[in-house]
Amino acid sequence: MISFLNNYIDLSFTIKNARALLDPRPVDIIHFKTEETFVRKYRSAIEAVEEKFDPCYRSGFLAPLRERLPEIIDKLLQPRRDPDGTVHWDPKRYVTLETLVNAALQPYQEELQGQVKVVQTIISELFETFKNNRTVFGVEHPLIHASPPLVSFLGQLPDYVSKEHPFPWTLEVITLQDRYYLGDQLSNGFTAGCLGVPPGYIQYPLLWGMVGHEIGGHYILSSDKWILPELQKKIFKTLAEQYTHLPEEAVAPLWRYWTEEAASDVCEILNLGPSAGIGILSAYTAILPLWNNSPAKLSDKYNWLDWHPIPLLVPDVLCGAIETLDKLSDSRRVRYIAQLEEIARHYARQVTDIHFEKPREAQIPYPVVRDPADRRNPAKNIRLPPTIQLRYMRESARAVGRFIATVKLDALKGHSLQDLSTWTESHEQLALEVAEAIANPELLDKIKVNGQHPTPMQLISGGILAVVRRPNLFDDVNRVLYKEFSRY
Repeated sequence: MISFLNNYIDLSFTIKNARALLDPRPVDIIHFKTEETFVRKYRSAIEAVEEKFDPCYRSGFLAPLRERLPEIIDKLLQPRRDPDGTVHWDPKRYVTLETLVNAALQPYQEELQGQVKVVQTIISELFETFKNNRTVFGVEHPLIHASPPLVSFLGQLPDYVSKEHPFPWTLEVITLQDRYYLGDQLSNGFTAGCLGVPPGYIQYPLLWGMVGHEIGGHYILSSDKWILPELQKKIFKTLAEQYTHLPEEAVAPLWRYWTEEAASDVCEILNLGPSAGIGILSAYTAILPLWNNSPAKLSDKYNWLDWHPIPLLVPDVLCGAIETLDKLSDSRRVRYIAQLEEIARHYARQVTDIHFEKPREAQIPYPVVRDPADRRNPAKNIRLPPTIQLRYMRESARAVGRFIATVKLDALKGHSLQDLSTWTESHEQLALEVAEAIANPELLDKIKVNGQHPTPMQLISGGILAVVRRPNLFDDVNRVLYKEFSRY
């Protein structure tokens, strides 16, 4: 009998050989310039499509982008020059600029508008559900994001900027407000952000489960300016009370810094169910190795600039979140947790400690973790020990996964993230029905559980279950899912 792990390894191998994930087509590379003729060309292009957008996007995205495009390009294109005259472009700010412009133009580009519409429909449903549940909870303070994000397929960056492949990311208004990006003046008037999608994802809607992390997590969590700070504060306080001795007292500031990324992973579990955990881990064992030509491992390396938890700890965050799914049967939760633990054992290096190295990018003689509330202030850095035992880090990771899902938040009037969205036995049954029917698409139209048809999230969850059972169906599942999503 073929084991779950063998199937997962085969699936990872299949993804790593999906060469279309490296294909930048049909998204063109944009060589941004500050010259007047370039700016006029793109201003005119934005103006030509502006009236086709809903009013909320015309006033909350298109107008401020068009009006300030010269200043925005100038701000985000500022290079760094070495003493010898070598110019370095900042890939993050270049991607920000590309994300903004493509979000304005692609919905009405013939070769992309169909794909943009499909993804836009899916993410808009997630955001509107959040807004509706927030209203039910009686939350009245205004949102930073008044509208769902616009979709932006990212092209390959010019070689002189970076040779790396673009990653999925969320461009939130709060990021635009950062002085490192646009600052308060240039970002004034933006009330919607963007979802940046690598072009290779166009052919693989099975990977669109990342919207559970990017939109169900980042975009929604940053829409309400009170949620993340409260989560960070409560995680820090809870862990600081539990880990009071050196060196484990560093656990609290580490997870405070990693809160947003950990919470976004938890939100993907809440939105797509436990099978999303398999998808999340495949990013580390298949997609990143493909893009970076790196080993298919769950790294135990700490990067002081990275908001993501150390990859080796991610399975425990996911398991902690799955443990809280009290509307899902015990047997299903236990099985999924066992599967994620099996993946972790296979792809992790055998270590007993997590090592923290001093930053190479800064003149700091010891390892540090930043304060997420003031991450560019060196005075707010907290010194880390050289090592912490892995058992404490894994124990805290699982506790954080449980805590993020269930902690009652004042920002949500005493409700939890699990109250906003959670995975139930009925959802799981729909996903299982999808997995069974995926090889026979005619049956998908007939699937119904308790009077409900599968949602996009349940379709993706079912697709994951199908390819884990039969990795050779990867291409077929993607074709079926795209056809189903196109109906929305």
